[in-house]
Amino acid sequence: KIDTGEGNADNPNGMAAPIATDWPSMNLEVAYVYAGDLQGNLWRFDLTDTNTSQWNAANNRNILFTARDADNNRQPITARPSLAADPNSNDRVVVLFGTGSYFRSQDSIKDNPQTQSLYGIYDHPITDWSVNGRDQLLEQTIEWQGTVKVKSKSWVVRETSDNPIDASIHRGWYMDLMNNGERVIAETTFPSSGGTPDRVRFTTLAPESDPCGTGREGFLMDL
Repeated sequence: KIDTGEGNADNPNGMAAPIATDWPSMNLEVAYVYAGDLQGNLWRFDLTDTNTSQWNAANNRNILFTARDADNNRQPITARPSLAADPNSNDRVVVLFGTGSYFRSQDSIKDNPQTQSLYGIYDHPITDWSVNGRDQLLEQTIEWQGTVKVKSKSWVVRETSDNPIDASIHRGWYMDLMNNGERVIAETTFPSSGGTPDRVRFTTLAPESDPCGTGREGFLMDL
């Protein structure tokens, strides 16, 4: 049990499902554990020490990143993050997750809901590495959304930016979702072409405003 010390009775916290990895040694022994919380913190717990008493928040470089919107408000993380090896570096991983919550009473607010985001954060867990804010990330955007017709059936589709990232400057990327209550509450996946994963897939959810509708809608976004 590791107490992060985050949250109190007036501002309660909760941690989402974690993901463990044996990277970079790849020896089938857990080295690091990543998880997000309701305060927007993306945690990295270092379990490499053979002395388990050192597995605590005080002795770890724990908070890799804190998700905040453009107004500097914290964005909740309720979905388990996913990890991918950086194809351009052998000593770096990418932690991928989206923000949003859909189980608390305040999550049903339909008037001016908080904008949520998608994130890909680089990590060098063997160095003293952390990401201080959005100004260290490359912004990607939803450039267009509209309706297209395929074989007489209409679909709402999006085009997103593909701004080239410079790993010597950027410590990851982010993309803001539409300000209509859209959010992420599910783990990302890695679709593949020819058996090799070549993109990350986010599923988003937005509560539907139509009381006669299905109650929610969303997008599949491949980046």
